[in-house]
Amino acid sequence: MNVMTLDSIDSTNNFIKTNINSLPHLTVVRARYQTAGRGQLSRQWMSNPNENILVSFLFKNFTSSVTPQTIEKIAITSSQNFLLSYGVKATHKLPNDLLVGGKKIAGMLIETRHIDATLEYVILGIGININQKNFTGLANATSLALITNKVFEIDEIFASFLKECHAFETL
Repeated sequence: MNVMTLDSIDSTNNFIKTNINSLPHLTVVRARYQTAGRGQLSRQWMSNPNENILVSFLFKNFTSSVTPQTIEKIAITSSQNFLLSYGVKATHKLPNDLLVGGKKIAGMLIETRHIDATLEYVILGIGININQKNFTGLANATSLALITNKVFEIDEIFASFLKECHAFETL
């Protein structure tokens, strides 16, 4: 995986879309802060600077067996396994949320482009709440720090998350 880390960007998914032609398959774009992060149905994804995992993955050059649903299943399982490695069991809530105790700890946004019937690319955005403790106006949000009562070094925890995403390398 080719990992890029940006200090601040509007959206990691937007960055990939803007630069799609120059980025290779399995590019990973991580932001320490997003000014216009988003989720499903154009909902805003809010995050404090350098407190959470904010990342997008680019998939292109597909074999015929790869579908957006395949990527989504791997993303859900990888994210759940990552949280479980810290003692946190998350459940998947359709279409794109991971919940712990009924509160959202992570969300995903999948964007695709087809040309005719051919899948050109999939961009998978994932946000996981790590150290954020205040979610103004979001009563049903939680984070790894709130659940475990620990503070995590964000670069180390991001590396741990990427290790759980190893199945993407088979696509």
